[in-house]
Amino acid sequence: MNTLLSLWVSEDCRSYSFSQKLAIVIFTAISVQVLRIASPDFSAVNYHEFGVDMLVEDTSGSGAGKYLFWFSLFALSLFLCAQFPKTVSQFCLSQKPLLILVIFGVISVAWALAPVISFKRSVMQIILLVTVFSAVIFIKDIRQIFLILYRLCFILLFINLMSIPAGVAFDLNGAFRGALTHKNVMGQYAALSLYMGAAVYYFCGHTINKLGLVFYSALWAALLLLSISKTSIALFVLVPMLIVGLDYIGQSLRLQVGTVLFLAIAGISLFIAFGTAWFGLSIQPFLQLFVEDTSLTGRDFIWGFMLDEIKESWLIGYGLGSFWGIGFDSPNIRYGEGFIVFLHQAHNGYIDLLAQLGVIGLLAYIGCLAQFSKHVSGFQFSQRKLFYICWILMLFSLTNNITESSIIRGLHSIWVIQLLVIAIALRAHKEYRQTTYGTAN
Repeated sequence: MNTLLSLWVSEDCRSYSFSQKLAIVIFTAISVQVLRIASPDFSAVNYHEFGVDMLVEDTSGSGAGKYLFWFSLFALSLFLCAQFPKTVSQFCLSQKPLLILVIFGVISVAWALAPVISFKRSVMQIILLVTVFSAVIFIKDIRQIFLILYRLCFILLFINLMSIPAGVAFDLNGAFRGALTHKNVMGQYAALSLYMGAAVYYFCGHTINKLGLVFYSALWAALLLLSISKTSIALFVLVPMLIVGLDYIGQSLRLQVGTVLFLAIAGISLFIAFGTAWFGLSIQPFLQLFVEDTSLTGRDFIWGFMLDEIKESWLIGYGLGSFWGIGFDSPNIRYGEGFIVFLHQAHNGYIDLLAQLGVIGLLAYIGCLAQFSKHVSGFQFSQRKLFYICWILMLFSLTNNITESSIIRGLHSIWVIQLLVIAIALRAHKEYRQTTYGTAN
């Protein structure tokens, strides 16, 4: 066992405590599931072709094996937490907005459209939160997280390459989807894998094969381009540039990166508001002055439908996981028209969050991000590389949610990445304060 763990994290694990060894195992198991390494999809389903019945069957239930896997990890995580309850409680209470978000999600079962399904999905969020946080708390070194993800992304790379000789690598439009469900999913995984390659180069460069990293990066970059996922390709390039720019402005004004980002979003919103008022135009014609496709390939139609539905329960929403994929009672199936009937997300994470947990849930989520910004700023100058990696991963996930949905949505890789960087930032912040001031609070 020690030999396998030592090879896996490129460090002698014989001196590790049992908790540190178990944390490596738990995090590896989480990552295998989230990266879909154990369940590649070589036969993506077109619901337009097979109809609503198959959509309902595939999106409203889960297999017993999945629950057994996650409950087993949950039990191991609780065992870890029980060894050091004070440490765990202090750690979690430092992210109160996230706890409020998850607890409110559980409470929302009371008014959910599908209480049973909502309860199952709420429990899954609790399990995910506990397992991810326990792994980050007890793992020996934060850098090992990036090394583990890098190794698993290498395996995922080969799985996706195997889809080429299998004849299922490309969709009908010629975009590469590999062993994943859609080209946009491939784009997300490819971009995240490239970021992991950069992270492992900075943090674990002395423990990895440099030629292997070049091979890894070149192939993932090729798959990213072949996916023709415009959003992921653009964000992969722009997000690091934005973070560098926001950091420069923040240092000049002595503001946190999160504060600068918030002010930028507020400024853009005000610009659109004043612009539409000045020209006497609605939002879409005004945006056409700057952007050719303001519909974002039909997403405006989806968002219009969603906003009409949200008006009915804008404060508390329809319940966590109780809007899409709840059977024939799903609002998109009951009231939607055209292609909306076949969707299982709003293609906007913030609108989906409003639909599920209303304004209260959205405010709690904003609180999570504010807390994250505070924690990352704590080690902004002492650990520059970690600061940049955390913000790049977070901003990628935030901007990705403009056109896709992942916030508090099942085991979506983007959502897990958000939870992961929130936990990493919190631990790094506490370690910095412990080293500098002798206290983690």
